[in-house]
Amino acid sequence: MIKKSQLLVALLILGINISMAQTIDVVTGLSGNPNRLLLNGDDLYFTEQISNKLSKIDLLSNPIVAEDIIVGLDGPSSMVLNGNDLYITLFFANKISKIDISSNSPVLIDVLTGLNQPNGMVLIGNELYFSESEPGSISKIDITDNSPIPEIVVTGFDFPSELALDGTDLYVSEISGDKITKIDLSNNPPTVSEVITGINGPIGIRVMGEELYIAQYLENKITKIDISVDFPTPIEVVAGLEGPTDIIFIGNDLYITENLGYKISKLENVILGINDLSYKEIVLYPNPSSDFISLTNSIQPIDYSIFNNIGMEISKGILIQNEKIDISHLNSGLYFLKFENGNTLKFIKK
Repeated sequence: MIKKSQLLVALLILGINISMAQTIDVVTGLSGNPNRLLLNGDDLYFTEQISNKLSKIDLLSNPIVAEDIIVGLDGPSSMVLNGNDLYITLFFANKISKIDISSNSPVLIDVLTGLNQPNGMVLIGNELYFSESEPGSISKIDITDNSPIPEIVVTGFDFPSELALDGTDLYVSEISGDKITKIDLSNNPPTVSEVITGINGPIGIRVMGEELYIAQYLENKITKIDISVDFPTPIEVVAGLEGPTDIIFIGNDLYITENLGYKISKLENVILGINDLSYKEIVLYPNPSSDFISLTNSIQPIDYSIFNNIGMEISKGILIQNEKIDISHLNSGLYFLKFENGNTLKFIKK
């Protein structure tokens, strides 16, 4: 049996390790104030809100140098990827636009205008959920519509910023409210509950297993909470940052935009010993499907293969969180989606 004194020493050691955590600069000199992050293969995309542009870095290059993708944006914030279409919220232009990232000269196409300070986004199937900070609402549109009409999901937030999805739970960071709230999308109408309060200036949030990581802009640190408990206690992951606005996991490392430090940094080995695809049940949807399939609760990125019902490998790729897998080229029938860790899911192509 562990004595109380031994437990206290262990906790003190853990606290020392956390407080001594040091970040490593990935790319510096980003004068446009880096804002939000999105991973696509080996490319890490980021918005620069002051210089009004979208940029990217190749994580495998040496040295790592930022490359402009498109300029002339107006307050670019959050991003989601649907195939080659990269959607961007333009906070000051009050709209959501998109570009084709496979193009050498991408052109900005407006998707939805007339909004009020659009900020965070997540894509669930064909439905794009987004926050509007000033009215304090979460809405959604169907991106397959040529002229989408926004549908309000929930209102009453205090300057909602970023969104993070965990199964049917949609987490919202409220900058002015200093709290994290949760929308249960499985209920009709969706229900809202407070997850934790007293979080000073939360912006970027990411779910990793049972934990929600939070970029606290005003506190210059990253914290995390256990979202599996009713009354979570914030735990400091790393402090001494310069205006962190977003975070993203790549393998075991946590990448951070430091808005006031004009750089992207990383904290290595934040997660150790994760060999499973997720901590929670993996849900594949829609199933059956004719065009695309998506997963909830996935840890990004992970290799996958698709096999037919006689065990023949049909296709393979790398799964990135919130990205769809194209199955439109498959014949109708039963298939198996197998991951590098051995987990396998069945799906039906209509």
